[in-house]
Amino acid sequence: MDDVVCKAVAFVVRPQPDGARELLVYTWLDAPDDALRLPGGTLQAGETPETALLRELREEVGAFQFSIVRKLGVQRYFKSFIGKNVERHDFLVSVDEALPDGFEHADPDIPAGEPNVIQLHWIGSSQLEQIDEEHRASINAAYVPEFFILD
Repeated sequence: MDDVVCKAVAFVVRPQPDGARELLVYTWLDAPDDALRLPGGTLQAGETPETALLRELREEVGAFQFSIVRKLGVQRYFKSFIGKNVERHDFLVSVDEALPDGFEHADPDIPAGEPNVIQLHWIGSSQLEQIDEEHRASINAAYVPEFFILD
C-alpha cells in the first residue's frame, strides 16, 4: 500500500445566531484566488487519523481547542496532482471556543522561505461552489447533516 497516502480532514462546523451553520475553510495568503480547502493533512508514521487531525488543526488553524464530534467516513480516490491513491478520513469537529470570522495563521511546519501563511474564514452552504472539488464532493446533507440543519 505504498502508493496510498492517508489523510485526515476536519469539517469544522459552527452555528450562527439565526440557526444556520458555517464551515471553516482556508486558502494560502499568496494564492487567495485558489479554491478553498478544509483543514487537514497527511498522517505521519505511527499516527492514528484522530491524532493526525488534531495535529493538523493546531498547525493550520492555531492553538485553539477542538473536539472530534464523530467520524463522518472514509473517502478513497486517485489524486492526479500527486499521482497517488488517497485514503481520506473525514471528521466532524467542533471548536470549543470562539474563533474569529476571519484570521491568518502561519503553519510552523512549512520550511523557511516557502509560503506558510493560511487565511481562514467561515462560509455558509450557499458558498460551497468555492471549495475545491476534492472536498466539495463530500459536503452534502447525507454525509454531514450537521452543516445543513437549522436550529
